Amino acid sequence: MGLPVSMILRYSIKNFLGLDSAVIYYALLRILQVLGGVVTLLFITWYFTAELQGYYYTFASLIALQTFLELGLYIVITTYASHQWSSLDMDENQLVSGDETSLGNLGSLVKFVSLWYGIVAILFVLIIGTIGFIFLSNEDSLGLSWKVPWVLHVIFSAVSFWCMPILYILEGCDQVTKVAKFKSLQVLFANIVFWLAISSGIGLWAVPIFSMVIAVSSLFYILFVWGSFFQILMAPRIKTSFNWRRDLFSMQWRLALQGFVNYFGWAAFTLIIFNYHGPVLAGKMGMSQQIIMSILSLAMVWTTTKVPNFGMLISKSNFVELDRMWFAAAMRSTMVTFFGVLSIYILIVVAQNLDMAYGRRVLSHDSFLILAVGTVFSAMVQCIAVYLRSHKKEVLTIPAVISNLMIGGLAWYLGISYAEFGVACVYLGVTSLLMFPASIVIWKAFRMNRHAADFIISRQ
Repeated sequence: MGLPVSMILRYSIKNFLGLDSAVIYYALLRILQVLGGVVTLLFITWYFTAELQGYYYTFASLIALQTFLELGLYIVITTYASHQWSSLDMDENQLVSGDETSLGNLGSLVKFVSLWYGIVAILFVLIIGTIGFIFLSNEDSLGLSWKVPWVLHVIFSAVSFWCMPILYILEGCDQVTKVAKFKSLQVLFANIVFWLAISSGIGLWAVPIFSMVIAVSSLFYILFVWGSFFQILMAPRIKTSFNWRRDLFSMQWRLALQGFVNYFGWAAFTLIIFNYHGPVLAGKMGMSQQIIMSILSLAMVWTTTKVPNFGMLISKSNFVELDRMWFAAAMRSTMVTFFGVLSIYILIVVAQNLDMAYGRRVLSHDSFLILAVGTVFSAMVQCIAVYLRSHKKEVLTIPAVISNLMIGGLAWYLGISYAEFGVACVYLGVTSLLMFPASIVIWKAFRMNRHAADFIISRQ
């Protein structure tokens, strides 16, 4: 008997869209984030004044300063873990078996990361908390209560900051689907609590409540759901070849350098507008960026969920399958980004032409379109970066540093006179005319040289 037509059709659609379990659950997570973001936008419009909206997004922009402290380590973690996991396996009781050296390497990685991020989390509270106080104090708060909510938000964000790399290790150990399931439930519950808090009229106090839910749930998941797994990994072992300087640092310092400058290429936009044009326009910039970034995050699911697979294919020198899998994923990520931002742009045009309240809370449709087109180019650059980093190499450092410094400097300069329109034009111009072409050239050269070298080694 042949297969039913409906089954064949479902399989064909699923195969065409590249929907494996990891993609489905991470897509669900991003969809929940996008829908949650939409509902949050509605709640902010209903319950926040324009000034309060500005402070809300400025909080988010200040917390994004954590990129200066991450030092690019979280990207290296997933890649390194995936290479080690290719020699390991786990049963239903979380008992890990396989190569002893790989097991020892993973355990050493967990210990190193826990200590590293523990120290950085403390610095996070001290440095970012202080910077936020200084920056926000420069603006007339109009009687808004922001100081205690800011302190609590920073503390809970620091706890989540410590949990983040542990979850990345799980993803590198091919547990992407399980982590995505947890994050989906986490986002859903945190958003519901957040909306209830906003609707109760407590203003900025809703922000630390949201970050508290994220921090507590992340700790619970790591300690109680995966506790036995990490206990096995961290048990004392003799066989380990892990060396931070050799295995991580060569890639990490490049990512760290990019982390320092990436902030200026996106997250600093809200602070620039807040500083020169006030909280109302800053709120519009922040809301527009949140919408665009939600779409990009959803689109990149098709590529980022394949990182463990990329790492394992590279460790086995299966470059034909690597290229096939990556190209299909990258095309899907780019298309979702393009059609996503196009759909939102059309909605904004309609809302602003009809003078709807929601249309007045985002940037003008012209500025939004320019910012959105720049994000399509950014999506393609990110896909290329994922491919290169899966080889445990970071070769986009120079163009990334130059591009982000140019964006930050020019956005600050033009943002003074041309506000959000000048910032958006700078972002599109530098991303499309410098970062994207440079990434294509580097990707082609790296792919040709790297794969040719590995082929020669495999023949010896």
